[in-house]
Amino acid sequence: MSTETTGRSTPSTRRRVLIVDDDDQILALLKDYLTQRLGDEFPILLARNGLEGLEAIRLELPGLVILDIEMPGMGGLELLKHIQAIDRGIPVIVLTGAADPKVPGQTLMQGAAAYAPKPLSLKYLDQLVAIFLALPDAMTERWSQLRF
Repeated sequence: MSTETTGRSTPSTRRRVLIVDDDDQILALLKDYLTQRLGDEFPILLARNGLEGLEAIRLELPGLVILDIEMPGMGGLELLKHIQAIDRGIPVIVLTGAADPKVPGQTLMQGAAAYAPKPLSLKYLDQLVAIFLALPDAMTERWSQLRF
């Protein structure tokens, strides 16, 4: 899928955080929480399914994606594959309430930067977001080359 087109990435667009989840309550909770924590410096974008998330990424590459795995239509694992094909340097934090203990390993093997189980610990998510948003561009570039 290396032929996929992407929007231009500038330092300002790379500071965006994209949240992809089919649960409106989770979207609202995460948007409110992250807006409160990050302020205006990191605009929060929302997508309600994998297709909306893919469209948002193609328009403007975000600096971080928070992605639910279990969604109708295009699920999180499929979207993760698209994200990896577009830009392997975009850190993706995967969220899921899946009971299957293999899911965290599968998501990490497919390129996710981190995994957070549901029910979600906002403190843990806060730490993950801080880590990945603090990475300088040169580091994410190097990281994208190292990942499998």
